[in-house]
Amino acid sequence: MIRRKRHLLAAVLAVGALALTACSGPAAPGDSSDPVAQEITVAGNFPVVSLDPYGQYALDVGTAFVAKQIYDMLFVTDGKGNYLPHLATEWTPTDQGKTWTFKLRDAKFSDGSTFTSADVKASIDAIVAGGGTLAATWEPITVATPDEHTVSFTSEVTGSSILTFVPQLQIGPASLIGQEGFFNKPVGLGPFMVSSFTSNQQVKLVKNPNYWGEKALPDSVTIKTITDISARVTALLNDEVQAVWGIPDDQFGQLVDNTSLETKVQPSYSQFTMWMNAKQPGLGDYKVREAIWKAIDWSAIQKALFPYSATLAKAPVSQAVAGAGSFDPYTYDPEEAKKLLAEAGYANGLTVNLQYSSANPFADLVAAMKSDLAKVGVTVEVQAKEQPVWLKDLLALNFGINVQTVGAATGDATSNLSRLYKCSANRTGFCSDELDQEIAEGDAAVDPAARAAAFLKVQKTIWDNAIGMFPLDVATTYAWSKSLSGFTPDPNFSPALAQVKVVPVK
Repeated sequence: MIRRKRHLLAAVLAVGALALTACSGPAAPGDSSDPVAQEITVAGNFPVVSLDPYGQYALDVGTAFVAKQIYDMLFVTDGKGNYLPHLATEWTPTDQGKTWTFKLRDAKFSDGSTFTSADVKASIDAIVAGGGTLAATWEPITVATPDEHTVSFTSEVTGSSILTFVPQLQIGPASLIGQEGFFNKPVGLGPFMVSSFTSNQQVKLVKNPNYWGEKALPDSVTIKTITDISARVTALLNDEVQAVWGIPDDQFGQLVDNTSLETKVQPSYSQFTMWMNAKQPGLGDYKVREAIWKAIDWSAIQKALFPYSATLAKAPVSQAVAGAGSFDPYTYDPEEAKKLLAEAGYANGLTVNLQYSSANPFADLVAAMKSDLAKVGVTVEVQAKEQPVWLKDLLALNFGINVQTVGAATGDATSNLSRLYKCSANRTGFCSDELDQEIAEGDAAVDPAARAAAFLKVQKTIWDNAIGMFPLDVATTYAWSKSLSGFTPDPNFSPALAQVKVVPVK
């Protein structure tokens, strides 16, 4: 039986940082003798380690950003819960939503080969074979290709749950995906194609002349890795880089007042998520989890550390995500926290370990959490781990509190809620037949409105049981040169670059 309390939602978002540069000539508008060069350079603090969207880097921010430029999907989301056709022109359910059939458009890959249903199946096969973060999603799904322009997905899970993962399915050519070295210079269906790639250093893209949609405006895009944030900010101020994002609050302020720049704080799909492992001593008790949440002054942390880039959350998903709920908050109340701990048998204190990946800038946030918890008798043992170790321990439930950012990559709340909070997922140590049933009801819904309503119940259950702390929705800070026309901030750290144009600055 799930214990419920009414509380308002809090979730926080993690931010990526990327920088965009362009070379512009001195030409005046209309001077065809010396036009502005359409060559753009992007520098991000998330290195591009791989161009393989099927294996272990399938959900890596750097890989996903480049994949958006060079691959394509069956459909994309508009951030409001709607699906927009891309490689698929239409899709229909049968057998109560167990099967979804997609009709495919005529399109060609960047090497001129024809896109067919076989390429969709091969891409899914590559995900399963790669054993990465998306493998478990696609492995139970049967793919059929009755003809070159038709593909169908069948799952024992009824409803529209399959659709939530389709916007993460990047399509590659069946004849090439398995070839050694393919991902050093992959062939895709997106507006750009790869000219050269050096892992952790640079990717150079050029426009894809075979792209089925609106052709790219830039002749080339170079994506560089500049991991030092101060160096990226300096590059922007020196006009070596034309856009950056994910800049920490203490450095973003200087960009806001710069008259040569445009700035925006863009609500993000991500949030800070602090799962509390219910299998650890003490944390299996709801009163302890509630006490920990009430012991931390999240409002003060937001004002001190994230004046630009975070707001107090209202649900276990960001408010920027379609279908986000809004619930009663866990208010800061250290005296109530002490009382709850005493009632749970921890009047003399409790010790918990807290882990986070050292690849993320969480040190100040974690220090603030530790300080507040010490005031109510909770001793926090902080463990900053290398990314591979952190991930291994996360999946093995080798933590007390795990600090990370969780984002809905497709802008749809339901995909993460279904994927992460089932008993079978075993991500938080919390298991409830009631919650599993609520998730199953949401997954079974074919009608989008019914699915959204079902997952509102799921959100409330997660929130009311304090399965984790979801304290802050975080926005992404963007700053870009006025020499860029058409640059549009993206809530998922992956701006589309195809329609960005370099213009003279007066």
